[in-house]
Amino acid sequence: MKLYELSQEIAELYRKIRHGVVRVRQLDEAGEVIAEASGTLWTQAGIIVTVSHPFDDPERIVVIHGDDAPVTATARGWDNRYDLAVLEVEGTSLSAWTDWTELETVNPGELVFSLGYGEIRPGMVSRMVPEAVNRWGGVLKPRVEVDGTLGPTQAGGPLVNSAGRFVGVNSPAPDCGGQTVSYGQLQNLVQELLLRGNPQPAYLGVRTAPAQTADGRRGVVVTQVDAGSPAEAAGICTGDVLLTAAGRQLVHPHRLFLLLRTMKAGDALELRVRRTGAEQTLSATLAGIGPNHEG
Repeated sequence: MKLYELSQEIAELYRKIRHGVVRVRQLDEAGEVIAEASGTLWTQAGIIVTVSHPFDDPERIVVIHGDDAPVTATARGWDNRYDLAVLEVEGTSLSAWTDWTELETVNPGELVFSLGYGEIRPGMVSRMVPEAVNRWGGVLKPRVEVDGTLGPTQAGGPLVNSAGRFVGVNSPAPDCGGQTVSYGQLQNLVQELLLRGNPQPAYLGVRTAPAQTADGRRGVVVTQVDAGSPAEAAGICTGDVLLTAAGRQLVHPHRLFLLLRTMKAGDALELRVRRTGAEQTLSATLAGIGPNHEG
């Protein structure tokens, strides 16, 4: 196919699918724009999925669809583990995505497109990771890595394949440059956010990786301690190996994440820690995670 023909095909693809993307803005008290992202139309009832990281709080958010005037949106839920926010626009009918495919069907070498409000950016799938834990504890099943950079205007917009089928929602991610939350995961996450509002886990403030001690015990090694976090206050240090939490063996970072989801701010978490060959028990008083917390 000639280059001109390819460009025309891409332009036609965008014309067909651009209806599924909106612009999301947060305004200050004077009505000035202070944050902006794209959003993906989820249902015709006015449910929109976008990213949570640009917005300081869930107030004064408006949505723009096509040439329509801005309309006020209500934040129904936030989940920073996946950098997601669910918004609702009442009293309007929007054209939501009806053609989708699972992320598992996307293959390395395949051409995909990241959509933002008013734009489309091509990329090629470089790698598929069956399961990956991002820096906020969200478990992506799977994660697709795409060559090229994900611009801020594509954040909150959809990833589509060359047939224009919806694959997932994109957001920047410090640990890999970008992440895609798949359609399958979004179904569960959006439903949970609509029912519960904000399923954030309690906050400890560490990044960890799988580890094994010299005597063969499995645990998770602390690779980062957030400043001012409950972990720092409890005396946890980078390089510590966490063996158990609340009496449960930690064989993978996801075990700690799942445990924190069952706890709330103010709970005390007892941790068995190995440091330079010696074990000790530390206790951390957990905190909550605000709408824009990256812990």
